[in-house]
Amino acid sequence: MNIISQLTTDITRADYALAHQQQFFALLTQYFSEDYQSLFAIPNKKSDDLVEWYSPVSGEPIALNALHGQEKDEAREALDKSLSDMKKQTALLVSQHFITDEERHILDTASTLPDSDSVYIVDGQPVITWWPRTTPLPPHVAQITAGASAAAAGAALSNIPLKTRKRWLRWIIPLFIILLVILYICW
Repeated sequence: MNIISQLTTDITRADYALAHQQQFFALLTQYFSEDYQSLFAIPNKKSDDLVEWYSPVSGEPIALNALHGQEKDEAREALDKSLSDMKKQTALLVSQHFITDEERHILDTASTLPDSDSVYIVDGQPVITWWPRTTPLPPHVAQITAGASAAAAGAALSNIPLKTRKRWLRWIIPLFIILLVILYICW
C-alpha cells in the first residue's frame, strides 16, 4: 500500500469514510472492476489527530491541483468518466434489486464529484482521498462554445430546471400583455 495523504487537522472530514469503508469496499469488490477499487484511497486513523490515506496503486502521488493544461484536463476527464460510470452501474444494480437503498446511498455518496484538493494522480490513475465530498457542489453552468451545435445548445437549455423556466414565463406573458395595452392606447 502506498501512502497518499495525511491530515492532522479537521479529521472529522474522514468520519464517513472511516465508518463505511468496509461496506463500501465490499460493494466495490463484489460489483465493480479493480479500476474502481483503486479509484478510492483507503483511510486509516492513526491517532485522534491523524488520518492517513492509502492506495493499492504504487507510484508517486501528484496532487491534481499541481497539474496544468492538457494533463490536468485529461486526469479530470478520466475521473469524471469513472464516477459517471459508477453512478450508472449503481443505478443498474438498484433497478435489478442487487443492492439495498442503504448500499446505494453509500455508493452514491462516495462517488460524488470530489473536491479538487482531494484527488491525486498515481501512476496515471486518479485516486480520491477524503471521500465523500464535504463541500457543496458548484451549480451547473452550461458552457456553449462558439461553433457548438444547436443540439448542444438545446441540451444545455434542457439542463435548466423546469421551475426556473416557468418563473420566466410568468413574467414574460404579463409584460407582453402590458405592452399590447400600451400600444392599443397609443393608437
